[in-house]
Amino acid sequence: MRLAIYGSDAKNFDIAVSYNNIGFVYNTQGRYIEALEYYSKFIDIALAVYGQDALHQDVAVGYSNIELFKHEASCLRH
Repeated sequence: MRLAIYGSDAKNFDIAVSYNNIGFVYNTQGRYIEALEYYSKFIDIALAVYGQDALHQDVAVGYSNIELFKHEASCLRH
């Protein structure tokens, strides 16, 4: 819905939040590859919104989610 409102190329934080939420759902379903894809989209937009050198908590959340993904994926391998 937000993509329809803002457009597919929009760098809007509302879209980033939606991507992060989708990534979270995939992560809880054990669909880690899909989760990583959406967490990465979140970070890309967050950095576009706040700047590449941003030290914003939203950017930190995105990186934290990717670390969570790495942890979950490594637990599955062992």
